[in-house]
Amino acid sequence: MPLYRKVEAFGMWSERINGTIKDITYWTRISRWRVLGGTPVLLECLTYRQRGHVGPELDIGVGLRTQEEWDYWKERDPICVK
Repeated sequence: MPLYRKVEAFGMWSERINGTIKDITYWTRISRWRVLGGTPVLLECLTYRQRGHVGPELDIGVGLRTQEEWDYWKERDPICVK
């Protein structure tokens, strides 16, 4: 069971969202209204790790991701260093 669903057992409002700036801004506003109304909130923001697991490289040359995967996510990231 995803984390955002587990907290509902404690009476928290939760949502899993795309971790882009546009989505975070929207959901932060929604969450603020709920918190001001007395409801605890958890936002689980899904993002893509830009830099690699083995240092500052992209992990393309070591077999952990492909150039196609990197290109796919790079185009969808609003703040990616391209």
